[in-house]
Formats: sequence, C-alpha cells, structure tokens
Amino acid sequence: MGTGIAVTNAGLRKLSSLSVPKHDTGTKSSWGQKRKSPNSAHREMASMTANSGLGFVPPESVPLLTRSSVTSHQVQQRGVRTQALGDDSDPEFVEGAVSEIDYGATAMAFTFPATAGMLFGYDIGATSGALVSMTSETLSGTDWYSLSTLQTGIFVSGSLGGALVASALALVYGDTLGRKRELQIAAMLYGIGAVITGLAPSLQLAILGHVTYGLGIGFAMHGAPIYIAETAPAKLRGTLISLKEGFIVGGILLGFLAGSQLIGQEGGWRYMYGLAALPALLVGGGMTTLPDSPRWLIVSGKGREAAETALQQLRGKASDVRAELAGMGSAPVAPALGETSKSTVEMLLENKRALYTGISIVLFQQITGQPSVLYYATDIFQRAGFSSAQDASNVTVVLGAFKLAMTLVAVLTVDRLGRRPLLLWGVG
Repeated sequence: MGTGIAVTNAGLRKLSSLSVPKHDTGTKSSWGQKRKSPNSAHREMASMTANSGLGFVPPESVPLLTRSSVTSHQVQQRGVRTQALGDDSDPEFVEGAVSEIDYGATAMAFTFPATAGMLFGYDIGATSGALVSMTSETLSGTDWYSLSTLQTGIFVSGSLGGALVASALALVYGDTLGRKRELQIAAMLYGIGAVITGLAPSLQLAILGHVTYGLGIGFAMHGAPIYIAETAPAKLRGTLISLKEGFIVGGILLGFLAGSQLIGQEGGWRYMYGLAALPALLVGGGMTTLPDSPRWLIVSGKGREAAETALQQLRGKASDVRAELAGMGSAPVAPALGETSKSTVEMLLENKRALYTGISIVLFQQITGQPSVLYYATDIFQRAGFSSAQDASNVTVVLGAFKLAMTLVAVLTVDRLGRRPLLLWGVG
C-alpha cells in the first residue's frame, strides 16, 4: 500500500532536475492520466503551492506514488539481464543476452577437435626421428633399412599426399558429412594409419600406412577449425581458434619428444608412429559424446529443435540459448524457379582480392620449405655436427619448445597487436 508524499520547495527543485525518457512523454500512466512533461509538472505543482499559501503541497493534492504506478523501463542492452522497476518477478531475459560461459562444456567441445590437429603436428615431429631410426642399420630392426633419397621422400610425402586427397574430398562432401562426422572419420584414419605404419613388415606397407594417416590429417584439418568456430562461445571464439594452432605445434613438440626417447631403441620408429593410435582413439570416443555443430544442423535442414538441443549441451544445462540460436539464422533458401544458385568457384571469383590474399599467404608460408625442414630436423642436425642420433634428436626438442613458446606468444598477443604486424614480423 503506497503512502502520500508532501512536496516542499526543495523537493520541487529536485523534481525539476529529473529527466524522463522522451518516448515516455505524452503516454498514459498506470492510473490512466496523460503523463506531463517535467516542466509542466513543475509549473503545476508550483502553482498549487502558491495557491495554498503554505510551503508545502497538501498530501491529498498529490497523486499517490505506489510501486504499481511507476512505469518500467527495460534496458535493451546486449548481455544484460534487467528487472523492471517495481516488478517482483524474476529478471526478464533480454533477447541477445549472453549467458555465463560454462568453461567445462566449452573445454570438452574444444579439446577433442584440437587433439585431432595435434595429431597432425605429432606426425611431423615423429617422422623427424623415425627417418633416422628407420634408415639405420643398427636401429631399424628391418632388412630394408637402406633406403634411397627417393624412397624416403616418398615415405615422408605419403602423409602430405593423403592429406591433399582428403582435403579435396572434404571440400566436396564436408557440408554433407558435417564437422562431427569428418572428425570421427579422421580419428578412424589416424588410428588405422598409425597401426599399419607401426606394424609394417615392408616399406610399401609403411608408405600405405603413412598415406592412410595423411587422409586423417586432411579430414581433421578441414573439420576441426570449423567445428571449433561453430561451437565456441563468441567471446572465446578467436582465442580458441588460435589456440588450436598451438595444439598443432604442441603435437610437433610431442613428436620430437617421442623421437628423443625412442630413437635409441631397435625398431623405435615403430613405437613413434604406433603411439599416435592412442590419442586417435581418444578423439574418436570424445567426438561421439559431442553433438553436431548447431549451425550445421540448421544449414543442413536438420531442424532448429535439434540445433537447440546441441547448443544446450555445448553451453551447459543452466544456460539460456534461445538468443544465440536466433542469431544463427536459418537454412539457405532454394533458388526460385528458373534461377540457379552460385557455385563455390563463382563466389570465390566475385571476391578476387580476398582470394588472392589468402592464396598468397599460404603459398609464401609453404614455399619457404619450413614445414619440410621439420620433417627432416633430426637428420639435418645430425649432418650439421651432432653425430649421435640421440644428440641430434635432443636438439629437435629444443627447437620444438621454442616454436611452441613463440606460438603461444602469438596467441596471447594477436588480438592486441593485430594479425598483419605478426605476419610481417614472422616472415621478416
């Protein structure tokens, strides 16, 4: 129940300093009267004071101000939950609000795809030590250790050739398969390739195993970054995509470490490759527990209900995902009768500058030969003066650790310094 308010001259001065939103002027209050502007309300109350001859307005002359008489003003601001003034109910959810991040659910959705990327880096590092082990008369444990430069080149490039083929397949069928299924296929190919290479009784089967592993790389490198981008909270999306690159470099370091620990054992190269089957199994099992990308579910026509269920799992059960889901848009509309949809090539050609820029960055990154150097790092250090295979392998660990440290520096500073300066410093 409200109580009357006696307004003194000081109170009138305070009232005149108040501002009312323009959209509220001229609207009707909760007691059915037309609300006056602040100036008119001031003049009317001043007149009432003068006519009474007193320094106050009789309480009965002033409308009662109760909780129900105050019109609520909802602040439509992204990321804010507001409560209407005078409303005893729970805070109203504002469309576009961002729920508190569930870091546990976010970590699950990031870790398994990122581990698929790590397995790509692991192959680079492991191959560095495996080549020296495989071609050593005392360490190979085979009768086909005497490999020519061409044979070793074919073996090393087997994973890259497989990755190229899988990348082309993913480009054509990736949207049909979905990101989750791509990563599951990648995990299966990783595991099969690791086992075949580790147990290979001949060079031909070792090459086949490495090519199979490379197919996994191709599917993983297509599916992992897209899955992370489509499932990560907007606030963390850029950081997690950059951190995925850190996982790849971390995989290189792990491969170097495996080489340094196993290169002195007979047939150590088999263990270097075979160990990759364990994280591959982890990726396959982990992706089974994760949902499809909500955006892919919408675009592929699986329905918004399925997308909402997936997004709820990714954000945590306590999160309200309706606003985020609404921002994902809807499935693409089919072209009208007589019209044809644009192909991927046509859309790329319409953005030639972006296309040329992207191709150039990748080209100049690869044309330096830097990735190839890492595949042969142990052999290069051995030829450079570290005569012992063990010593040369230990130096690669230092190389991998430094590369990982610089990658983490880039991840932590990219948003503050910008992409272009880091790119120029990296190639300078």
